[in-house]
Amino acid sequence: MLTNALQKAKSGLSVASEQIGVVSRNVTRNGDPNATRKLASTVTAPGGGVVLSPIVRSTDRVLLDAVLTAASAAAGIKVTSDALDRLQAVIGEVDDARSPAALVGQLADALQFYSSTPADGQSARSVVSAAHALTQGLNDAADAVAELRQDADAAIVASVAKINELLSRFEIVNRKVVVGTRGGQDVTDQLDERDGIAKAIAEEVGLRVVRQGDEDMRLYTDSGATLFETVARKVTFTAAPLMSGKPGGVIKIDGVPVAGVGQTMALVGGRLRALVDLRDGAAETFSTQLDEMARGLITGFAEHAVTPASGLPDVPGLLKSSTSMVIPSDGIRVPGLAATLVVNAAYDPAQGGDAFRVRDGGAAGLAYNANSTGNAGDTGRIFVLIDKLGASFNLATDAKLGLTSSLQSLGAMSVGWLAQSRKDSTDDYDYRATVQARAEDALLRETGVSLDQEMSDMLELERSYQASSRLLTAIDEMFRILLGTAA
Repeated sequence: MLTNALQKAKSGLSVASEQIGVVSRNVTRNGDPNATRKLASTVTAPGGGVVLSPIVRSTDRVLLDAVLTAASAAAGIKVTSDALDRLQAVIGEVDDARSPAALVGQLADALQFYSSTPADGQSARSVVSAAHALTQGLNDAADAVAELRQDADAAIVASVAKINELLSRFEIVNRKVVVGTRGGQDVTDQLDERDGIAKAIAEEVGLRVVRQGDEDMRLYTDSGATLFETVARKVTFTAAPLMSGKPGGVIKIDGVPVAGVGQTMALVGGRLRALVDLRDGAAETFSTQLDEMARGLITGFAEHAVTPASGLPDVPGLLKSSTSMVIPSDGIRVPGLAATLVVNAAYDPAQGGDAFRVRDGGAAGLAYNANSTGNAGDTGRIFVLIDKLGASFNLATDAKLGLTSSLQSLGAMSVGWLAQSRKDSTDDYDYRATVQARAEDALLRETGVSLDQEMSDMLELERSYQASSRLLTAIDEMFRILLGTAA
């Protein structure tokens, strides 16, 4: 009987020691967002005594899947929100001096003032200066959009590389989990690590998880493309030259196009999809608006032949493209036009031109001279230019600002579109981030480590350990008495 009691006391001491070790593991990983609480229960051993059952972890698959979905959505909308914030910083608000709307207004003011003093050379030069400020503003805005697209393309390259690296790690850890599960090993830490990798992947691309036997796991995109089945699938990006008006390169997963031109299994969530949408969507829309503004300025300030019957074509006036002397067609975007908008050298005194051409025209010759008599007080053409700023013209549909607009309205509409898009994305991100935080908090409460709980368990286990120790001491004393060795 004493021998049997000794075995039970020893098993209790051993089990308590192992359970204390599990609690210590939990405490050590407190604060790790990927750590789950490990549990070690006891079961009665054959013949009496207790043994430790296999270590398990607290888990909630539904909550984990919710965290993965929320992480994808939040990461994607943050890309858009940050990019629009960046554009807003360059463009400013409608009433900011550097905004396209304000710059068009400044040109209108300069023309209006010049109309009252058409013979004043300084007033004429002020119009040219305002035109320079406007072209510079549109050039800077176009450059900012082009840079944003380039940065998005570079971020796509980085995201694809990160996904491939994460999938490689996932394959290694998943193999350890499956092999360890089949061998009856404790794989709870590997399961935590694998879940952490899945969370990181979900931020890059919308993720759907399928669980198999032996704790095996398969990964698919939210559109159904295979990311991992036994082995990791390759994510590739075929870069293409980024040109205004043209989409960028295509992303494929296991050879299937999932983002970009020709996508067949389009991604829904994650940074990768958002970067492509930004590069080929929002950035290109704003670029179109800038190009339309430049087109309206070139056509609005064009010089016309004094004798319409001459059949001479319209030619660039105060504003033109640095790469073309052709007047753009009505309602058709010229990609990249805003980046090439310049002041016509024939109007610019700094380039050897004559600022009075604002009043007279004639940059392309006498056939275009609207003031052939040389009347210093002639205001006819100046008022025509003022009217052009307020006249409606047809817009390209890709501008997403309606069918028609005036130059004075277009700047404000463009800035307004950007401001509204930015507000929508900011509101959406705030909502998505809140959903993600709540999902993560719910998962943490359900499966995470609580120091209060662990300390409470530690005290209970210490009492159990002390009780087993006292029992061993008592049994030892009994054996000594029985064997006649007691002092």
